[in-house]
Amino acid sequence: MKRTLTVLLMTAAIFSITATADEKENRNLWKPRVKSVTVFKNGLGFFLRRGKVALRDGWCVSEAVPPAVFGTLATFSHEENEIVDIVGTGPGEVVEFDGIDAPKDVKAKRARLESCKFLKLQLTYRHQGADRTAAGQLVSVGPEYVVLQADSNSFAVPLEGIKRLQVLDNPLRQHVASGDGKTPAETDLGMAYLRKGIPWIPEYTRRLRDDDTAELTLRGTLVNEAESFVHCDVNFVVGVPHFLHTDYLTPVAV
Repeated sequence: MKRTLTVLLMTAAIFSITATADEKENRNLWKPRVKSVTVFKNGLGFFLRRGKVALRDGWCVSEAVPPAVFGTLATFSHEENEIVDIVGTGPGEVVEFDGIDAPKDVKAKRARLESCKFLKLQLTYRHQGADRTAAGQLVSVGPEYVVLQADSNSFAVPLEGIKRLQVLDNPLRQHVASGDGKTPAETDLGMAYLRKGIPWIPEYTRRLRDDDTAELTLRGTLVNEAESFVHCDVNFVVGVPHFLHTDYLTPVAV
């Protein structure tokens, strides 16, 4: 009996974004790409992401907080002798320039703000005897002022008066440590997790060619309602995994 395999991929919301030369990104923003997906028939998919990122004192931030099934989310370094020792998530990193959390001098503020360029921030500052706030993308750090861009408006914030900094839109924070005690300047991070929303459905067709020969064709339909991926490996698994807590999310995702 002759067997042939035909795979039909039907996906939702698949797109590719190409950065132009005018777009600028923060070096400490980790943007991992999906490298492979293993799909099960019950709607679960095992995703592997990977991407390089520069580190600030061992730290990086990211938007990628997938709705991973409880107990399946892992972040790790592909570099030798490195580990991801801290993973945190929340409304955004907060820095208080109070002399305890961070130094109050202008030089320290400028250095910290330089590491946040092209990220969306909210700044609390003192000006003309009153506390004020401004939010937007940090586009410039000058000798006396920093500039935030929000839609079509720009805000010039006096550097010396800044009291508090909060990073917006990047809730995932990770710290990478090296076994030799040195802080790595950059690294190659990976993320693995199991999530719902991407089943595949097999359909079989049998065609009788003659009295002695039949052709059996398998058509696999992939329904992707999970997340976008481009140029990655997709593996189809016939079996179905069973996890005790598939109805619960991992705490970091919550």
